[in-house]
Amino acid sequence: MIKVVKEANETEAFNFGGVWHSDFSFLDAPPAFTVLHALDVPDVGGDTVWASMTAAHDQLPADMREQFEEVTCVHSASASYSPAQQELHSGLSGMDIRTSESAEETREHPLLCTHPETGKRSLFFNGTYVRALRGPGVGDGTEAGSREESHLLKWLHEFTTHVRFTMRHRWSDGDVVLWDNRSTQHVALNDYAGQRRELHRTTVAGSEPAT
Repeated sequence: MIKVVKEANETEAFNFGGVWHSDFSFLDAPPAFTVLHALDVPDVGGDTVWASMTAAHDQLPADMREQFEEVTCVHSASASYSPAQQELHSGLSGMDIRTSESAEETREHPLLCTHPETGKRSLFFNGTYVRALRGPGVGDGTEAGSREESHLLKWLHEFTTHVRFTMRHRWSDGDVVLWDNRSTQHVALNDYAGQRRELHRTTVAGSEPAT
């Protein structure tokens, strides 16, 4: 269990979970589910927004969906948990986030995945942990990719997080929310300056994403 806390006197623009992501997508077997329990939430602000990667997949143009069948995403925690990010995390006094050189490691997962229980297809993508693409006409799996790859990564982020694929939850103390981490991404909004926010998070073990 992880305490997700931002104290009322913390004025940093940064908050934990404040960028679009799928929990631990950089692992060989990312969590299947995530659970959040709200203990102390702001009167206004601090909502969480989810985006359905199944809905996004279903709205892909047919030619793009066909191309993406051969594409893998290179996931890494380097932009979040490498030692270079320690000072950023240290601004959250209520949390003990430890960075590590291991955050530089990469793992590849298919861009298009099949849900192991429902059989539905989805995009396994998020703009935080996906650092590069590998596939014909797309990229070679390195971060120093082409301009075209950079444009595609930007397009994927903007497309998958479009408002038409999202839902937003307004937290109340005591709320418990569970979601499928395999077919969603989410973001915690940082719009509650001067107010305290504490939630407890746990995850349920998952399996390796597969086509």
